[in-house]
Amino acid sequence: MATASRILPVNSGRAGGGSSADTIPKAAVQSITMSMRFGEHGNKAIGYIKKFSWKVTRDNTTLHQIEAYPDGTFDGSNNAKATSKQSIYLNAGYFAGEAMEVIPGKQPAIDIDIDRYCLYTSSLLSALDLYKAGTEYSGSTDFVNYNGTDFSAALNDGKNNRINYVSLLQQVRSVDITQLYTNPIDGTVIFGRVFEECWFKNYGETIPDADKNEAVFESATLTCPRVRPYVAYVATAPAAV
Repeated sequence: MATASRILPVNSGRAGGGSSADTIPKAAVQSITMSMRFGEHGNKAIGYIKKFSWKVTRDNTTLHQIEAYPDGTFDGSNNAKATSKQSIYLNAGYFAGEAMEVIPGKQPAIDIDIDRYCLYTSSLLSALDLYKAGTEYSGSTDFVNYNGTDFSAALNDGKNNRINYVSLLQQVRSVDITQLYTNPIDGTVIFGRVFEECWFKNYGETIPDADKNEAVFESATLTCPRVRPYVAYVATAPAAV
C-alpha cells in the first residue's frame, strides 16, 4: 500500500517539518486531510460531504466605571501621585472610558453546518438518522454499541428507510459527529473533535434550475451542547463471568 504522503498533498518545503526526525509537517492544514465520521465511536462515513463548518460564540459582559482619571493616578490618601505621564500610561490598569473588566459568559450550544450531495441510496437526514437515532429504526433503543452491519441492514430491512426519513421530527435520539485530521506523512490521526449529542435544527435541499443538469445537494444545521477532544476507540472483549 502506498504511504499517506504519496496520497495526501503536502508542500515540499515543509513536508518533513524541517527535520527528518519530525513526523508531523509544520505546514498549513489542508482540507483534504479532514474526514468526518458519525455515530458512536465515530466509525460511520456518510459520503459526498460538500461542506462542513462550525462556530461557537459566547456573550461577555464588559464592566466600566464613571471616572475621569486613569487608574493609578492617586495614592492611598487620594493624593495625586508624583509620577510621570509615561509611568501612568504604562502602569494604569485602565483609562477613562476603557473597560475595567470582562466577565465571560456561559458557552451556548454549537451550531454545525453540513452540506452533502444527495445520493440515490440515502439523503443526509436518513444517513444520520439511520444510526439508531430515528423513528424508523426497529431494533433496540440501546445505540451505544455499533457493528459493521447496522447501516447495510437498515438499508435492506424491507422498510426502505433511506426514503422514509423526511421530517426533522423523525430524529428521536441524538447523534455524534467526529471531525478527524490525518497526518499526510504517515496517515495517522493527528487530532480530532467529537461533537456530542447533535440534533437537527434545519434541513433542506438545493435543486438546480431546469436548464441545468447538476447534482442536488442538501444543507443542514445541527446543534450540539458540547465538543470534546477525539480519543481513538479501541474495542475490548467483555470480561468472563
